[in-house]
Amino acid sequence: MKSKLLFLIGLAAIFSSCSKDGETLTPNFDVVVTGKSPNAEITIVNKSTSATSFEWVFGEGSSVATCKDQTPAKVIVDKAGDFTITLKATNGSETKELTKTVKVEGLNGIALFKDVELSQVAGDTKMGRCLSVKTGKVYKDAEAKDASKDIDLIYYGSQSAFIYFESPDQADKITLSNPKKTLVQNYKNRFDVKAFDALVDDSSIKNLNVVNDESAIGSLEFPLTVTFKTAEGKVGIIKIKAINADRILFDMKVQKY
Repeated sequence: MKSKLLFLIGLAAIFSSCSKDGETLTPNFDVVVTGKSPNAEITIVNKSTSATSFEWVFGEGSSVATCKDQTPAKVIVDKAGDFTITLKATNGSETKELTKTVKVEGLNGIALFKDVELSQVAGDTKMGRCLSVKTGKVYKDAEAKDASKDIDLIYYGSQSAFIYFESPDQADKITLSNPKKTLVQNYKNRFDVKAFDALVDDSSIKNLNVVNDESAIGSLEFPLTVTFKTAEGKVGIIKIKAINADRILFDMKVQKY
């Protein structure tokens, strides 16, 4: 009797893990990488069995963070190196997970922020002077303390004798909490404007030597560039395009990774 009971329990366990057609829930997929970063294309073939729903999670650098399609559409990757893809396959109350890692060749992408405006006036209540390189968000002077962890650059405009960008830890008359340190090269050995326009990856800036020159921008003959390196080690270039009594206008390209 005991052996018969064990047999029935084992049989029940087998059927509980199988679909009606007898297949066991198994997450599985193939990955094909085409091209190189920052425009590498990931194609996925879903080979899972017995799953009724899917959740895909893609690694850093993907154009898609998550997806619940059975087979994800085209995914673009702009980060070179190891790239992970995780599939969670579900059937009823049962979920199984599979992660695969593929190699992406090429170079890392850059983030582009266009037509950024910073105020020329300290204490401006309409336009800010503090900039987050990660998000491109601009903060007013009154918002700076609460946003200190995100602020990478501060701009000083027409109310000073010279115009320049400065590191938060050297900020004058702006209250910050534990300000970050950014190297800012306002003037010395400017990055070529044409080279800025041509930037589509970080190949020409990732090893750029950025010095904190403690200088003013020193010219109003735009376009011209300012170079910086954040506390996290990301190099970026600002291309100043115009200036007036109210604001400075520029584009910015920064290493993503």
